[in-house]
Amino acid sequence: MAEGFHTAAAGYALAQKLGVEAPITENVYHVLHRDRPIAEAVTILMERTYRDELDGIEQPRAHG
Repeated sequence: MAEGFHTAAAGYALAQKLGVEAPITENVYHVLHRDRPIAEAVTILMERTYRDELDGIEQPRAHG
């Protein structure tokens, strides 16, 4: 059993429950648990449209 096997499933389930995008976690899950070929997972990740890491996160409002 590889370290992270169960964590990948838990992380994927949590992302699904919260409705957040977690492309790396999702692909690790699919490679480990759903037999997705690693080359396919890498292609999926590399072909994603670039988004800023903070895209969609509300910024705190300045007081004053």
